[in-house]
Amino acid sequence: MVVSIINGRRREIGLGEDLDAAVEVYYNAIHKIYLTHPLYFKVMFKANRNIIFWSILGGCYTFKKPSFKEVKKLCINHELLSANALDSFISFLQVGGRLAIRRDEQDKRKLTYQPTAKGVNEVRELIDSLLLAYSMIYPEFDLAQRGDHDEFMANFFKNYTQVIGKELFVYDAVPDSRVFLTKDGGHMMMFHLYIESLRQETLTVQYNYLKASTEFSVSRSHIKRCFQAAERLDLLNLRQDGKTIELKPRFIDMVREAFCFYLATVEYGVFGVR
Repeated sequence: MVVSIINGRRREIGLGEDLDAAVEVYYNAIHKIYLTHPLYFKVMFKANRNIIFWSILGGCYTFKKPSFKEVKKLCINHELLSANALDSFISFLQVGGRLAIRRDEQDKRKLTYQPTAKGVNEVRELIDSLLLAYSMIYPEFDLAQRGDHDEFMANFFKNYTQVIGKELFVYDAVPDSRVFLTKDGGHMMMFHLYIESLRQETLTVQYNYLKASTEFSVSRSHIKRCFQAAERLDLLNLRQDGKTIELKPRFIDMVREAFCFYLATVEYGVFGVR
């Protein structure tokens, strides 16, 4: 049921007249969030890391004593991260002050965890950025009436874990998005290209690699390699002048589909089955 609901809703959302305006609202919101800590968010916005952290949060709101057992199972089953990479990622969250880890009082061999207020608040901001965009398409949705913070997050993740449990991942739903969303800063680069097309009112975009490199805390060569991989998928063409990018309609469709997937999943997190 969850799969059919999400797929049905993302198609319906995609028919919204204000979709481009919603994408721009979303991009502006996450751009502000990203700039607060680009070295952190360029990693956290990678699709597999994002799936894992949201799965960790889901475990916290679902189980009294959450452990990493289910998270490791998710990683192994779907090849999201290797065991060593997962351990490094968990340490990354802990060192960054977003995850607290302790020994289980009854079984010292087990590790339990609790996301910190910092980690939860950042995720709430990301959820709100999508809901703000969602309200552009559905003006009757009132973001201000989502209720108490802790209650909202608990209810959201109880629903959202059903999405993760059904193996609904954005780069599976929209396969071409993988070329961006699995790269450092790729989430921002993908939406940035789309926004530049809207602002310049053309599919032939003049792109400032240096400015993008500075904002997204990745090298120019990293951005170019990402765009070259997208070019091989026929999503865009890179002109020889080194500053002009011709976006294909296929690229535009991909971004819209990925965005609608995000909105459909966050809608399910808020409302569940309606």
